[in-house]
Amino acid sequence: MQFQPVITLVDAHVANVAANTSYDVQLANEEYIFGGLQNFDSLIFLINVTAAGTGTGTINIRILDSWDGGTTWDTLVSSLQLTLGTTTGTQRFVVQGQIAAATITTATSTALTQGSAVTTTLAAGSARQGPFGDRIKVVETIASTGGTPVGATYSIHMIPKRSENN
Repeated sequence: MQFQPVITLVDAHVANVAANTSYDVQLANEEYIFGGLQNFDSLIFLINVTAAGTGTGTINIRILDSWDGGTTWDTLVSSLQLTLGTTTGTQRFVVQGQIAAATITTATSTALTQGSAVTTTLAAGSARQGPFGDRIKVVETIASTGGTPVGATYSIHMIPKRSENN
C-alpha cells in the first residue's frame, strides 16, 4: 500500500469582500500543483471554512485545472455557496480522473461530454468528472457584500490518489 499525501493548497486564507469580483487565490504549495496531476486516478478536495466572517454577502470557491500551461482553465470543483456570517464546516469533493460516464449517477457529479468545450462555470456544490490537466488554481467569487464585511477564513486540502496498479 502506498502513502497518499495530504497537500495544503490554501492555508487559513481570509476571503476578499469586494462585491461582484473574482480573485485568484495564492496557492500554499505550488511545487506540488504544477505537472503530474494527470498521473493520479482521483483527487479529493476538502474545503474547510473555519470562520464565517461578518457582514452580508456570499462567496463561491472554484478549483480549476489547465491542460495548456495555464492559458485555458476548466472548472473541476465549485463549492456550495458560503454565506458571510453563517457558513462554517467542511465541504468534500471527489474528482475521478478515469471513470466511465455510466457510473456517475448523482446530480452533483458532471461527466465530460466528448468534444465539450472547457468552462469556468459549474453549478454550486458540484464536481466535474473526467481527466484533469497538469495544473490547478483556486478562484473565489464574491457577491452582494454589505455592512462592514470581513471575509470568511478557509483552507483547502487535496489528497491525490493513485491506484495500486500505477
